[in-house]
Amino acid sequence: MALGCALLLSASCGFVLPAARFPAAVPPPRSSPPAANLFENLSKIAEYNKKYLGTAFAALTDDRKARASHILFGFKENAEDAEARARDVKCKLDSGEIEFESAASTYSSCPSAARGGDLGEFKRGAMVPEFDEAVFSQTSEQLGQIIGPIKTQFGWHIIRVDERSEAA
Repeated sequence: MALGCALLLSASCGFVLPAARFPAAVPPPRSSPPAANLFENLSKIAEYNKKYLGTAFAALTDDRKARASHILFGFKENAEDAEARARDVKCKLDSGEIEFESAASTYSSCPSAARGGDLGEFKRGAMVPEFDEAVFSQTSEQLGQIIGPIKTQFGWHIIRVDERSEAA
């Protein structure tokens, strides 16, 4: 109690004790500690590494090549509309109502539409991971079949793998 009175008296008399004797002000607690989202952030980094760096590594170590065509339904309006249009065109292709090249020329938002959707030949890892996986995971019996819709960062794709060379 005497110490409390001494501090009170010294402050009222204009005497200020040196700042070094008192602890620094403690900032108010954060609503969430910095490590609260650490696991979530690490999970996102791990997913990115698996998805994109894995594809880049595959491009360096995998000599397989493919020739494919696609129809891209970009996200101009919204993803749901693009997906619905892609599914509708896929049904028309499956029923034989329309040919792939004609559908690509009519519906695709990719510059390859002028070539009937032909993307030419490319190595594994040259395309975005979802597209790459769809093209290179098909068996040789599935070549020429129409697959999709496949969602990527660019939109929804309907893909036809025309040729694929296996690693030497």
